[in-house]
Amino acid sequence: MSRQYPKRVPVEVTPFHIKHAKAQSCTCCLAALAIRDAIPCVGYVHCELNFVSLNRKGNTHREQGRLPSEMNKALILLDEGKRDEIEPFKFWLTLTPTSKIQRPTPERQKRVQELREKRRAEGKDKHHRKPIKRVSGVAVANLVEERTGIAPSRSATKRENVETLSQFEKWDIVRKATATA
Repeated sequence: MSRQYPKRVPVEVTPFHIKHAKAQSCTCCLAALAIRDAIPCVGYVHCELNFVSLNRKGNTHREQGRLPSEMNKALILLDEGKRDEIEPFKFWLTLTPTSKIQRPTPERQKRVQELREKRRAEGKDKHHRKPIKRVSGVAVANLVEERTGIAPSRSATKRENVETLSQFEKWDIVRKATATA
């Protein structure tokens, strides 16, 4: 059984978070740093423009919550390089359990270790990954607002925003986002 954690958490964005946040990062952005400080037992935090997904240590389910519009604006300013325009603020984050966390079994750990050894033997010493970026989400939100006059809000998901665009515009956004990533 999972531990009972507060479902509604006060989060404070401080000047420290504003200074040390990484632009276009989903795991080291303004929201992620503030949430890590507000919830000490959090393991993994992934922030998009409208929502956050996280794992708390000892919990059996991932949790997800909507970010307020003030945080949306702060993330857009951070991603656009306008860090100086962001002011410290506070908000309440309401979390809901979502999917079950699959713990690694001994068999799975053994298989992963075998794959690592195989990569090293092939001369691929490290498993390189591109950092996760929020570029496409910001691009979609900005384009939707520009073309339709509908500003992204807390209640609008990325899917709802994308549905207002034509298929050709969606392909153009994805192409541009992957070219810059």
